[in-house]
Amino acid sequence: ENEDQCYYKLKLKLNQDKTEIVIFSSQTNKRHCQGVNRELRQSTITPSDSVKISGCIFDKQMKMTEHVTLVCKSVNYHLRNVCRIRKYIDEDTCNTIVRSLIISRLDYCNSLYHGITGKNMDRKKMQNKAARIIFMKPRYTHTTPPIRELHWLTIRNRVQFKLLTLAYKCLNNQAPEYLSNLLSLQQAAYNTRASHGIRLNVPRTNRLIGDQAFSSNVTKLWNKLPVAVSQCPSLTTFKRTLMTHLF
Repeated sequence: ENEDQCYYKLKLKLNQDKTEIVIFSSQTNKRHCQGVNRELRQSTITPSDSVKISGCIFDKQMKMTEHVTLVCKSVNYHLRNVCRIRKYIDEDTCNTIVRSLIISRLDYCNSLYHGITGKNMDRKKMQNKAARIIFMKPRYTHTTPPIRELHWLTIRNRVQFKLLTLAYKCLNNQAPEYLSNLLSLQQAAYNTRASHGIRLNVPRTNRLIGDQAFSSNVTKLWNKLPVAVSQCPSLTTFKRTLMTHLF
């Protein structure tokens, strides 16, 4: 009854048949989470291995393996379709189609990919394949020149660009409060050359999952930025300067 009242106050209705729970844990502590069930409205809900939230699939160890696999499958489907019609359209039209169908899927919630290993290369292959289709290059053509000509950032840099943009918004009151509260400014004890820039406190973590947290990975990336980038007066200027810095 207490849970029903809570959902009622939030103007939410609980669909018991579609309710899922997941327990996030490290590889070492996963044995402690076995046999943990949730009682809800006289029924028992068993924890799932993964749940889907806002189009992203979160597994219980936050490796994002299932989600990345699903993204690569979707991107491959659209790449094959674009490849079929490539000879009937010009280069600019193909570039527009690839950006709307392929790059948008690779960029969706890509800040969650920071810190994961192994699957980044699979997503990189998707971007390389898209560049070859645009310029109608053979399969084993070196893709660095086409990607630079398209002014595309690498997969790793695209993730960093998203995280650093979020950090800039948090520091300039342009982000939700729940994100801004995760970052805190570092107070220098005495003036140094580094103190002229905006630096953030890096929280202490002792787990790999903790290093993937927004408050941890964003602060480490931000503190590595040059002063000329971190102190840009506007968001537009920051994005342009950051793009140049990462490119």
